[in-house]
Amino acid sequence: MLKILHTSDWHLGNVLYGYDRIESEKNFLKQLADIVFEHKPDCMILSGDVYNLSSPSSTIQKVYTDAMLTIHQSCPNMIIVVTAGNHDSPSKLEISSSLWSCFNVFVVGNIEKQNETVDYSKHIIEIKNGNELKGYVAAIPHFYSRYADNMFEGLEDYIKQINQNNLPVILSCHLAVTNSEIRSKSLHVQDMEFYPLEKLGETYSYIALGHIHFPQTLKTSNNKARYCGSPISVSFNEDYTHSVSLVEIDEEQTKITPIEIKDDMPLKTVPNQSIPFDDVFNYVNNHKDELKDCFIRFNVKVKDYLPVNSKEKAIELCNSVGAYFCTFNIEREQQNNTSKDKEIITVEELKQMTPVDIATDYMEKKGVVLSDEFKQMIDYAMNYQVTED
Repeated sequence: MLKILHTSDWHLGNVLYGYDRIESEKNFLKQLADIVFEHKPDCMILSGDVYNLSSPSSTIQKVYTDAMLTIHQSCPNMIIVVTAGNHDSPSKLEISSSLWSCFNVFVVGNIEKQNETVDYSKHIIEIKNGNELKGYVAAIPHFYSRYADNMFEGLEDYIKQINQNNLPVILSCHLAVTNSEIRSKSLHVQDMEFYPLEKLGETYSYIALGHIHFPQTLKTSNNKARYCGSPISVSFNEDYTHSVSLVEIDEEQTKITPIEIKDDMPLKTVPNQSIPFDDVFNYVNNHKDELKDCFIRFNVKVKDYLPVNSKEKAIELCNSVGAYFCTFNIEREQQNNTSKDKEIITVEELKQMTPVDIATDYMEKKGVVLSDEFKQMIDYAMNYQVTED
């Protein structure tokens, strides 16, 4: 049996409304090292977006370096494969790859080419237990198909040539697959290049995907392709359980087990239902213990505008209970339909709206209710990828 630990989208160095997340990131990385120690995987795969910025600070780079060494020490025989995501600088990620290989850490930042032809051998990492070859990882960093046409077809052909013993092969890539579920509004769907799952190839025992933060096993993959999701919330819209994925592969099946990651400083949107701004003070005072050490977004209902100095008041209120105020999630009271005044949408509200939200809001003002089927068509149109014959 081959045992894989799949993680992605760490986004180390993420700053949330002016607050760094270093303590939450360190807490996650410690849990990851403990998981490695407990389960002793043959390989750990990090499928892109190690950092949140292409030029991370020296402090954040040290957090990453210290964590990777601790993870290696937790299971010295484990192979670690790191691929670059769209948030990473491929060259900076690769700059110390020769040194990292001494610790069984293999970094693939760029698409390797020789004379404009992809050198697929540079993207194949062997998974070994001592001298025993147990399988391969095909590591593909984030890229745009126009720069490496037929990348996956050529990769699959190369793997068929070298894998004479029909060993398990894991594909690691950082990309968006068509019809995957996107819940995080922090991802800019309109900037994504979507790939049909079948385009990635059919010879893989498991496809370790990164880029989309919501954990999911793709329905049409026969339990073999999965986004493990971000290990901690990157934005308030990621209000779901975060995890890494333990993948066990044998000749009969691929078993996937999510392992939850706990965040001691979570992001909370409170209360569940929006309330007037003045009621926020009573809510916080009645829930002090629940809000301590949390990053807070308040659900508030307003008629026209928030009160003057509302942000300063919210910061002071959160500080008084040991919480960290970030922003407001605004719900406007229903306007009189006979009013000719245009409803004002704030910049913060617009940032939180998806194309479906905008279309729904616009049509409702025209007296038209969009059907679920029409909303799905909008999503499909946003995700649709035009291909050239």
